[in-house]
Amino acid sequence: MQLRYSIVGHLFENHTTTNMKTLTYLYLPLLLILLVSCDKQEDASPESKVLEITMNQRSYTKSPQEIAVLIQKPNPCYAISKVEKKVSGMTYSYNIVIEDRSQVCAAVMAEETVHVLFDPSTSGDYTLKFLINGKLAETRQVTVIE
Repeated sequence: MQLRYSIVGHLFENHTTTNMKTLTYLYLPLLLILLVSCDKQEDASPESKVLEITMNQRSYTKSPQEIAVLIQKPNPCYAISKVEKKVSGMTYSYNIVIEDRSQVCAAVMAEETVHVLFDPSTSGDYTLKFLINGKLAETRQVTVIE
């Protein structure tokens, strides 16, 4: 009787192992497809962009103007780390640097307002360039009077 149990137990054990292998072969490709599709979705996140610029079209040489720039970020984990201002003749460039601060985050859009200072020293027509991480996002023209 003990021999009979051993043979039946052995057959049952081999049958279970075969079923497990079959399930592994079935579910492994599904798992890989899921991982690859999720990985591609993360890489295809939308870029940050300028939604709105609040400023006056006219400015004065002795009164610096604060400009509000509303930025759309890919998700709440991104944050504005700094704003780099560069002046070249009659062109002001504001590079808004946005960085990812976290590994895991909700996949929803987020907005943030950054304030920059426009402080020309002479009158004339100026070009204001707004860049996000070095990429041109928007351009505005401002007339400066005395």
